[in-house]
Amino acid sequence: MGKRVGIIGAGISGLLSCKYMLQRGYEPIVFEFQSSIGGVWTSPAPPTPPSPVAAPPPSDPASAMPQSTPPRPAYQFSDFPWPPKSNEEYPNRSKVHRYIESYARHFNLIDCIRFNSKVLSLEYLGATDEEILSWSLWANTGHAFSSEGAWKITVQDTEHETTHVYEVEFVVVCIGKFNSAPKMPALPSDKGPEVFKGKVMHAKEYLMMDELDAVELIEGKKVVIVGTHKSAFDIATQCARENGLESPCTMVITSPNKNSNDAIPNAAGRSNGTIISKFPFALPDDFHKRVEEGSIILEQSTEWLFCEAGLTLGSEDPQVNADIVIIATGCNGDHRLMSLFKSPAIQKLILSSSSGEAPLYRNCIHPRIPQMAIMATSDGVFSINGSETRVKWLVEFFEGGFRLPTVKEMEDDSGCE
Repeated sequence: MGKRVGIIGAGISGLLSCKYMLQRGYEPIVFEFQSSIGGVWTSPAPPTPPSPVAAPPPSDPASAMPQSTPPRPAYQFSDFPWPPKSNEEYPNRSKVHRYIESYARHFNLIDCIRFNSKVLSLEYLGATDEEILSWSLWANTGHAFSSEGAWKITVQDTEHETTHVYEVEFVVVCIGKFNSAPKMPALPSDKGPEVFKGKVMHAKEYLMMDELDAVELIEGKKVVIVGTHKSAFDIATQCARENGLESPCTMVITSPNKNSNDAIPNAAGRSNGTIISKFPFALPDDFHKRVEEGSIILEQSTEWLFCEAGLTLGSEDPQVNADIVIIATGCNGDHRLMSLFKSPAIQKLILSSSSGEAPLYRNCIHPRIPQMAIMATSDGVFSINGSETRVKWLVEFFEGGFRLPTVKEMEDDSGCE
């Protein structure tokens, strides 16, 4: 076998990484915290945060998977089509999970996976923190592998309560932000969710609900969604499909950020508008149609606070009434990632951008962390194409197809400070 590659996580990116590397003669070893593959599709439901109305708990393991499902034609591996009998436009969660399992078995990936394996720490061997920070080329060479460097991965077997240490020549991190703690905005106590008479929840909590429970929750309700992450667009579209013009869903576009690519709706006040700029992820096919028909109302505001009836959006347009407010502000995946590293210097590198997120060249390479790829999650949970493209690019890098630019050039490109 070839060089040993440690892969953290057996979700979509982890399985893709394992498959392509196995085919090219590398020796992938996948560390999966859970007892099955699928990543976000098999994640346990998170604890329900305090809110005026408690959400019902999931009733079985399958209901812990995201209840909003992707369109089948778009959610497909390039070399492994859906079975001919799967002709639904939006296959249910169980079918998505079975499809992913079939992919893993077809390409003999299961034997590469260590289940119930919690990665406790990552430690780079072969160079000091000072040396790493002084390099002008990534890993001091611009190439994927180094004869002097390696990673030590300390892993806990959660089933047998034992600890094991592995040494690999490259690490691919595929833990995903969606499996991390949700980001909740800090608001004044008298303007926070406590004053709202309806229900407040994070997008992650909603997406992890059982399908029937989610439909029951939003049916006939005034739903307001805050944020510009992909989950905001997915949930808004789902609400519009369910409620139509009778109970339009309001989507509050907050201040421009890297997810929206400075995109804002071409709308003022309470009038509907159209998203006029590109996003780094695919919008639902009927999102624009729902906006045009009025079942999704777009609002723009740099300020939003809770009130008894819903939200206030600045002074000119003070109030948006709501029964449910869903906050789509992302998850703290980078804080979880940061905690894996033994080196404080590398921990600081993870959050070395003004956005508070790991700056990544080509959405997978940190300019200063050697022999490691961190698979970004900008496509959300409903994209395979983006993950597959990144993995193919990474394998081409492994094979010596190109050398990375200088550290300075990658930092400029990825937003390091």
